[in-house]
Amino acid sequence: MLQTPNGAPESGWADLPAYADAVRSLDADVLVDHHAGWDGGEHWMGSGCHPNEYGHRALARNLLRALDLWEPVGVSGSLFIP
Repeated sequence: MLQTPNGAPESGWADLPAYADAVRSLDADVLVDHHAGWDGGEHWMGSGCHPNEYGHRALARNLLRALDLWEPVGVSGSLFIP
């Protein structure tokens, strides 16, 4: 399993999109593409490149979906993400 980093522009890492593309190009049984699904902007960020509680919920949701474990009516599915 491979995971791309979140796509937070606040990280200041200019090469982040190229890094995510490089991870996508690798052969993996499961790819969790957090970078592509990162659209929460400042609502999902804590400090720097670190997600807050909403960002962590979004990362967990992406991971559960990639592993076919996502249940929208389950406990994690009911957690609010702005």
